[in-house]
Amino acid sequence: MIHARSAADSTKVIDAMTDFYPSRTRQRQDARLVGVFIVVLGHFAVTARAAEPVAVVAIAIAPRIERVEFHSRALGETRRFHIVLPDGFNRHAKEHPFLMLLHGRGRNSRSLLDDPSSRKSFLDAGFVTLFPEGDNSWYLDSPANPKAKYASYLNELLELAESRYGLSKQSERRALAGWSMGGYGCVRFAQTHPGQFGSVTSIVGLLDYPRSEEAFPPGQRYPVRTEYFGADPTVWETQNPMTSADRLAGASVLLITADAAFDRTMNERFSRKLSQLGIPHELKMLDGAHSISVVHAAVPLVIEHARAAFSTPKARKTGVTVNAANRRPRGPTSSRTPVYLNWDYNCLTLGPSGIADLVRDARDAGVNGINLRISNKGALNRRTRVGTCYNERLDAFGEDFDPLAALVAECHKQGLAAHVWIDLFEAAYDPLIEAHPEFSPQGRPGKLRLSGVPCYSHPEVRKHMLDLVDECAAYRPDAVFFCTKSSHVPKNQLNQPYNRDSGFNPPVVQRYQELHGFDILTEPFDREKMGRIRGEFLIDFLVEARQRLNRAGIPVIVGATVGGRLQPTGPNMYLDWRRIVKRKAADVLLMANSRGEYHAFYDAKGRKTFAEIRQACDATDVQFWPYIMSSGTHAPIAEKVGFAGLLDYLPKQINYLAAMGGDGVLVHDLDLYTHDRNLRRALWKAAGRRQPRPDRAQPSSDAPIPDAVAIVRDQGDSIPRGHFEHDPDGFWFLQSSWVLAPNTPLVYPSFERHASNSRPVGWIPNTGRNPRLLTVYDWKVMHGDPSSGRTFFGRASLMLGAKPDAAKGSRTASWTAELRVPRHISGNQRIGVQVHGETLKGIRAVGMKLESLDDIGQLLANLDVQAPSQGTFPWQPVELIWPADARAKKLRLTLYMTVSDGRDTDGRVWFDDLKIEPVDRPDAESLKFPVADEGSPAFGERRSARWAARPGWDLVSVPFRIMDKKPGETLKFAIRAERPMDVTVEWRKTQVNGKGQDAEEVVGGEKTVAVSETWRIVEMHVGPDLSQLVFRSSEEGILWIDEIDLVE
Repeated sequence: MIHARSAADSTKVIDAMTDFYPSRTRQRQDARLVGVFIVVLGHFAVTARAAEPVAVVAIAIAPRIERVEFHSRALGETRRFHIVLPDGFNRHAKEHPFLMLLHGRGRNSRSLLDDPSSRKSFLDAGFVTLFPEGDNSWYLDSPANPKAKYASYLNELLELAESRYGLSKQSERRALAGWSMGGYGCVRFAQTHPGQFGSVTSIVGLLDYPRSEEAFPPGQRYPVRTEYFGADPTVWETQNPMTSADRLAGASVLLITADAAFDRTMNERFSRKLSQLGIPHELKMLDGAHSISVVHAAVPLVIEHARAAFSTPKARKTGVTVNAANRRPRGPTSSRTPVYLNWDYNCLTLGPSGIADLVRDARDAGVNGINLRISNKGALNRRTRVGTCYNERLDAFGEDFDPLAALVAECHKQGLAAHVWIDLFEAAYDPLIEAHPEFSPQGRPGKLRLSGVPCYSHPEVRKHMLDLVDECAAYRPDAVFFCTKSSHVPKNQLNQPYNRDSGFNPPVVQRYQELHGFDILTEPFDREKMGRIRGEFLIDFLVEARQRLNRAGIPVIVGATVGGRLQPTGPNMYLDWRRIVKRKAADVLLMANSRGEYHAFYDAKGRKTFAEIRQACDATDVQFWPYIMSSGTHAPIAEKVGFAGLLDYLPKQINYLAAMGGDGVLVHDLDLYTHDRNLRRALWKAAGRRQPRPDRAQPSSDAPIPDAVAIVRDQGDSIPRGHFEHDPDGFWFLQSSWVLAPNTPLVYPSFERHASNSRPVGWIPNTGRNPRLLTVYDWKVMHGDPSSGRTFFGRASLMLGAKPDAAKGSRTASWTAELRVPRHISGNQRIGVQVHGETLKGIRAVGMKLESLDDIGQLLANLDVQAPSQGTFPWQPVELIWPADARAKKLRLTLYMTVSDGRDTDGRVWFDDLKIEPVDRPDAESLKFPVADEGSPAFGERRSARWAARPGWDLVSVPFRIMDKKPGETLKFAIRAERPMDVTVEWRKTQVNGKGQDAEEVVGGEKTVAVSETWRIVEMHVGPDLSQLVFRSSEEGILWIDEIDLVE
């Protein structure tokens, strides 16, 4: 209970629990009828007349919630605010951190507290929260109404709260937030009080306002309230947050809007303005409109954002001009351990729509951000003036396409962090290293150099790399990651010198002579001492890079190894992680950034090392992230317990690293472990199922090391998630029936599975033996190769080309594949492919031909669609519609290019992203896992799979491995339908990775069963290699499936 004192010092306790949901009239009655006592505070500096005592009334309306009333001189009337106090609040202490949250128009200071969920969130926040009463004022000293001085009133309120409740005056312990009108108000208040608030959060705020409605598209407009802002647009400009956006520098800024909110355009404009000014911030997009439900959904984000700012120490005096919170890699706020994913653009090339899908998948999975690898052996997957741009790859999407710019924009739009991944030792195509081979690691006299790798002992190299860093900073990423793991030799540079026993460059030789008195070119030397010298030169670069990036508000992540050796540079380099920390070369230290340290932290010795690293990072205010290389650690796990077992292991692995004290986790190659987007989504969702972040102040050095076999056995189901009771989402998905299996001609992404390096599985090239026609499998991408490097999705495509005089002989080059028509296909089917052409001339036709054949090979239909055949054009879709014919058993697809009669022929065309699927796609509600009390009775316990089936779309499980399976077992499951229909159940032998197999080897068996309205138990014999289940319906209708088991 809160005690209110009168001037006479008499005291009464006011128990007002019943006052928690009063109307405004009831509140006024309470103020008259309850024995409210007054606190008189003398010498309270709220205005120039501060020497006069100010009457303050504090009423306890609930435990740790008070309503405070005081006389505002600015408004000339009694005003109130509500305050929520943290558990254990000490009234005599000072420097309490606090959040002031401003309500929206038409709401009041209790709007959020009247919501039970939001109220609990504020009570559990761990800091003080103020809720001023703002009427419909826009929280400004109105230029149109001299009496409406609401900004001055907020100043009074703050000074009162600081004095009465011991609130902090330090900016890093003061946070502002608001929604709608209050979102505008909190930003403007922060701008008029620059440097006084460390955290600013606007929820659906009007941040390009006031402004004429004509400046916005339809549906994104809001009329100017002239009663507060006046009618003069020149005055509006002075009150618009856009005008003073630069005054937010130094604050941690979070902007929250919604995809259907009218303020979305305003927030996106304001975000762009902050980016132009170099002010770090985060724009988070929620689902919904400009509504109170979106505000309630945003409350946890507001609290976490303020809490993060309060818990971050002040910026060290290193020239950083922004708040220290902005040196932390950003991402969606969450109580769970931050997880970031590496995306290697070289292996998963995407265009604008593909990038949007990738970011959406990451957001939906619950991960925090994406690291984009921008270098392919020194050819950059971004636009650059300093380096070498991978023009042929990017230009295929359009001359203005820039993957890094697209990722940063999309991540910020969807509320994720976008990081730049810079390889420190990938320079085969770098212009400086190509022009100056002496800047690569040199061998001793008479020995070869190490090509394609920069040597950081040269100031010219460091300056060049810093110029590249400056270019990256201009994209406004949320962090820059310097990776020390990789260096590759391009296929078209295999003849270049390659000597790992190198690094004998003049600056290294000179430094060794100065420190140790020996000439390493001619005398015996200590390799570790030489390696440390080279490591210090690299740290010189990292220190300067960090200072530059920090000045722009961008934190730096540096990868290092436990052992100090770096694979790309050979034995003569040693990068000591302790020196990285001591020299302040990183904001985040990423450890085990090496293919040789897959399991560095998963035994007793590794846990001891982990604790040492964590302690060193804590002592220097550096975050510590452990590194998971999925291709190295997860492949053997999946081999042992199956892909489904990996889905159970991955969140336990992340939880283990977090319990040991990791501040975040970076996972490498989680997008490459499988080429199937559905399986990739499943892996990302598994990462998102990690547990809440443990107490960082008490890391556990003896956290149990996760054991994959034990984890899978603990699940209990013989078929993973076959009972659907525990997290079935991600283990089952819908897929086009045309995707027969991972190792057949039609896979996704297209052409990734190869029977050999010369062609993908099932595809046959044909030039009619014309040497002037080309068929190329563009799989091993190489910059500068006229036949390589163009792909729309993934890292492979099919190319057709023509040389001059190609009309002599056969005039058509083609790729052809035959596909089995799946059972139960009906209706219109869309066959589409992406096509890209370069310098085409003398070409008669480019296109795709489809032939449908019956069971004896007779032609039933012949369809053809053509793409552009002249000049150069970016990737564009070409598609045709095939009305499915029940007689058709096989489709023959041909991708072709036909030259004209003339001699002047030339050019190349690429095909990628081949898809076949029914025209009508299933909606998001087609697959659910309802519990019995939601009107969908389960056969077993509470949950079953509910599938809105339709021909052409299958219900598919992720691949799995049965533990301790015996031969001759039986698959058993329960199934029912809303009306009678046939359902085919198929089991497949699958490979997640590896080269192709024929379809006959992949499909292990199937059974068609008649299903009705009542549950039916189905049994079918399975062989020893069961690893994936597929359910296929003969017609549309609702199906329920449950209790899938493997029994003897």
